Amino acid sequence: VGSRRGDAVWEEKKIVFEVQLSPLSLAEAIHRSHDYRQEGYQVVWILHDRLFNQEAVSPGERFLRAQEPTYFTNGATIYDQVE
Repeated sequence: VGSRRGDAVWEEKKIVFEVQLSPLSLAEAIHRSHDYRQEGYQVVWILHDRLFNQEAVSPGERFLRAQEPTYFTNGATIYDQVE
């Protein structure tokens, strides 16, 4: 998708899925989301419990949870939660 390579892309619906297993800075979260939107895609984030959805929430995760559809995974199950 443009200069980005999503983990999975649903071309027909213009949705890109990003599965995040490593740390993500606020700047990178903003840039990726912006780049996908520029190409007309909605990005859906799936954040791994190993680093995300913990007591301390990073600025990048806080941005994604407020701005983009964001789900979580423990590696076996993908789930949503009520804030």
